[in-house]
Amino acid sequence: MPRPRKSLSKTYADLGPDDVTKIGEVFVLTGSYTEAAKAVGCTPTLAHWAIRRLSTSLRESVLVRLLDDAAMRAADEVGKNLDALAAARKTAKTVSEKAVVASAINDTAKTVSTMRTAEAKMRGTHAPAAVSLDARITSLSDEELDLEVTRLLKKSLEGGEG
Repeated sequence: MPRPRKSLSKTYADLGPDDVTKIGEVFVLTGSYTEAAKAVGCTPTLAHWAIRRLSTSLRESVLVRLLDDAAMRAADEVGKNLDALAAARKTAKTVSEKAVVASAINDTAKTVSTMRTAEAKMRGTHAPAAVSLDARITSLSDEELDLEVTRLLKKSLEGGEG
C-alpha cells in the first residue's frame, strides 16, 4: 500500500506571524501572490489568505499596491480604447458614424476623469484642475484634434500639468 505523500508546502496552521509578515512584504515588493508564497514555502492561495492576517500598516501597503495595479490596468485599457477610437474616427464616413465615435471619445474622457477623482479621494490628494478648452478647438483640423485629444487624455492619465 502506497504511503500518503507529505505536502511540501505549509498549511494555514503552520504559518506563524513572521511568515505572514514576510508574505506581506514580498507581495508589496512584487505584487505577486506566487512570489510571496515561495518566500515562505506555501501555496499562492494560502498567501492570499494570509494577507488578511497582516498588521494594519502592512495591510494598508498591500491595498495600495492592489489599487495601483488596478489603476494601471484601467489606464492601459483606456489607452487601447483611445487608440481604437482614433482609428475609427479617421475611417468614419457618415455623420452618424462620426457621432458614435465622438460619443465614445466623450465616454472615455469621462472614465479618465472618474478614475482620477476616485484616486484623489482614496489618497486624500486634490483632483487635478479641470481642463478648459478655448475657442481655438473649433478651428483644428482632424489631425490636430486627434493630437489634442491624445495629449489631454495622456495628461489626465499621467496626472501632468501639461
